[in-house]
Amino acid sequence: MKIMQLTASILALAFMTLVTTNANAASKNDLVRCSETGYVGSSADSCGGDNLTRGAIQVSPSGKVSVAINGAAADPLYPYNLYEVYWLSVGEAVSAAQLIGNFVTDCNGNSIKNSGAPGIPWLKTITNAADIASTSYANIYTLVGNVKSGVFLVYDRGPYSYDANITPPCNPRMLTEYNTTLSPNDTGAAKSTTPFANPPVVPDYRIQFMSGYHN
Repeated sequence: MKIMQLTASILALAFMTLVTTNANAASKNDLVRCSETGYVGSSADSCGGDNLTRGAIQVSPSGKVSVAINGAAADPLYPYNLYEVYWLSVGEAVSAAQLIGNFVTDCNGNSIKNSGAPGIPWLKTITNAADIASTSYANIYTLVGNVKSGVFLVYDRGPYSYDANITPPCNPRMLTEYNTTLSPNDTGAAKSTTPFANPPVVPDYRIQFMSGYHN
């Protein structure tokens, strides 16, 4: 299934808003819920159901990718979520989308910076809690090469903590447990460096947010 196999009306809208990135100028596009784009995938579950108050994704001239998300909490019982971002070139099948990096949201459903405070994070590889504070950022030009037109796809990997502690300021670095491969409620000494247990992304299943498509 190709992401561009949409109705003619959606294609007409999308044509004007596809992300185009290059090494000479930054680009910025809104993120919208997949279910609000008119995207027709391979099943009724191609789009997910996460909330989104507002969102944006930006590529810097150097190739770093930043994501600003507000109000994206999927489940108030498991408020801290790990998200994963892919780049899909125009005309490619969803299965060909290329992984760019991850970001996390706090108990308000807002993206956080590497400091743990609310803000606009640069995408990076996040496999455990310690990675949230990493400053080793992903570069789309290094990962993808000569990037032209396409869209960003955002998937929810699920909770990285089942800790329902939502005491302000919701700093994830203050959590007492994580959803790791050792336990869904890991409180061990090595909890921050033990890999998260979140399941991998399935390409055309529960895409949460997209850039480039607007109704």
